[in-house]
This record gives sequence, C-alpha cells and structure tokens, in this order.
Amino acid sequence: MLKTIYKENSMDKLKISDVSSNPIDELVKENVIDSELTSNVVIIPDKTYSEKDSVVWTFPEGTEDFYDYLNKHVHLLGAVDIAEGNTGELQQHNDLLELATIVISTPAISILINVVSSYIYDYLKIKKKPADKVDVKLKIVKKGKTKTTELEFNGTAEDFEKIMGSINDKDYD
Repeated sequence: MLKTIYKENSMDKLKISDVSSNPIDELVKENVIDSELTSNVVIIPDKTYSEKDSVVWTFPEGTEDFYDYLNKHVHLLGAVDIAEGNTGELQQHNDLLELATIVISTPAISILINVVSSYIYDYLKIKKKPADKVDVKLKIVKKGKTKTTELEFNGTAEDFEKIMGSINDKDYD
C-alpha cells in the first residue's frame, strides 16, 4: 500500500519514518505531564523554542476544537486524551490548518485518518475555504507491537484524503 502513496509523487507531502522513542515518555521525562496517559488516542503538544532558546511545549491553534471533535467521533478507538500540562497555544497563518500531534496505540489507524479527514472537511465548510487553498500539517505517531512509526503529512487539504486514505492498518502493527 505504501508504494501507492509514493507513485502519486507525493513523497514531499507524506514522510514516514521509524522512531526510537515514545513521545509520551519524553513529555513525562520533561515534566510536561505527570504520568503516562493510557488512552488509545492521545493528543500531545509539540516541542518548540522561545526567543531565549528555552523549550516551550505548544499546541496548534484550535486544538481544543479538534480534541472535542475527535472525542465525539472516534468511539471505536476508545477515549481520546490530551496531554495538558505546562503548555501553550501557538497561532498560525490563516491558510494553514495545523493539527496537534496524535499518538495512537490501537491498530485502527485508518479509522483515525477517516475522522481527521471529516474534521478537515467540516473545517473547510465552516471557514468557507477551498480545499486546494488550505495547507494541512499533521503528525501521527503509531505505537505498534514491534516498532513506533511517525507519519507526517504536510500538504493541501485536497491531497490529505487521497494520500492518507491509502494507508493500511496492517502496515503499522
């Protein structure tokens, strides 16, 4: 299935890589959150740096709405949790829909991608923006049985469903 993604000449829009650590462990280690979260789907902040080169953990603008949407629509995956702690919100450019990083530990990554696609569609309807004019950034970290994989999408809303929709659950066990 992954070969289909690359055949569409979208390699610059979707980066897939194996990662050595669980990002939730880093949040605990850095004292951003108190302890590990146990939900199958966890929204986590991104590590950014302030002007003084100190680490700042931030969520993209609109993360609360995204979290609420996931909680309403991801019943098959169980509860969605959010790693709140010493974090802030980072505002972005008007034509960029940056979604918070999601850590998923259930094999049903395709269900999550379908719900995120629906969220993007609903967002575009509310904002009255065409899908080819809004860029989407999303990182999904899939904790599998034997490895942890990071999928990072950076492209138009129009491309999101085509590219991410071809991802197969079996590729990330």
